[in-house]
Amino acid sequence: MAKHASEGFLTRASVMHGIDVLAAELGHNVAPTLERFGLSTDLLKTPDTPIPYLAWCQVLEACANEWNCPDFGLQLGSLQNLNILGPVGLVVRLTETVEEALRELETSLPIHSLAYAAYLDTGETNEGVAPALVYSPKVSSGSGQQMAEFGMTVMRNVLAMVAGGSQPKLKGVGFRHVAPKDRSSAQKLFCCPISYGQPRNALSFDAALLQRPTSIKDLALAPIVRDYLKRAQVHANFDVVELTSTVIGKLLHHRRCQIEDVAECLHLSPRTLQRRLSDKGVSFTTLFDNERRQLALELVAKQAMPLAHVAAYLGFSDQSSFNQAFRRWTGLTPTAFRKEKST
Repeated sequence: MAKHASEGFLTRASVMHGIDVLAAELGHNVAPTLERFGLSTDLLKTPDTPIPYLAWCQVLEACANEWNCPDFGLQLGSLQNLNILGPVGLVVRLTETVEEALRELETSLPIHSLAYAAYLDTGETNEGVAPALVYSPKVSSGSGQQMAEFGMTVMRNVLAMVAGGSQPKLKGVGFRHVAPKDRSSAQKLFCCPISYGQPRNALSFDAALLQRPTSIKDLALAPIVRDYLKRAQVHANFDVVELTSTVIGKLLHHRRCQIEDVAECLHLSPRTLQRRLSDKGVSFTTLFDNERRQLALELVAKQAMPLAHVAAYLGFSDQSSFNQAFRRWTGLTPTAFRKEKST
């Protein structure tokens, strides 16, 4: 049996914040559902305890399906904010502008968990700037709807928190999963145009928001907390291969994924990163190719994005180069693969 793509990743029990309260409001006891997937309500008292990411995904899907609550992820995400990230949340807030805060979130989130990534895409084009906060979870159980909607709602609250507390006006929201039958809850929550079947989960907003001052001004704490996080990352018992793959997967969406970019996110020099990967018997090129292959399969399988756009999105110089790489990965052309998936 193939290993599930999200198996082995951990998140922190802080993501469970409010699930007992929400369950009670819906007329249910969440304890049996948690226990079925190896979790318990005791974890609500120890938010820093690592828990299996896949189990958390399964809990969200089970609550939504078994309680006839298709917007469960949206409702639970509404109860959470930057505080669930602990020290990472603090250092994100100890910045001067919203843009600096989102850059800090991008860099520091892997220290909190490798199960998901978030990054700022400034969206610079010839027509101007159209920034977006992108949320990229590892593949989850089921359709992925609950984890995506849960995480995107938390990201919405994070954006509001660093922007001073009030919900900023969003220009649009995109989800990777297919459109649910009832979209009213999402529409009411985000109050902007929402599209589904997109290549990424993203909240887009006005560029002026990036320069808005953040709400906390005790900037003297920032280097102290940041140094703590760096030392925690350096001395933590993490798998450098998994961590590097996670960062590559994030930066592929960002259109910048040289080894220098990845090393910077990991607070390492490119030479040190190469050496640590070599010690594990892998190379950066191999990990990059694997992550690009996975993203290519996902994007080609979706019918919405033209193949020429997929090639450009993945950083290929032309369609021919993309076709050659895709055939090497799968034995099929992108067109044949898409046709096979649609039947």
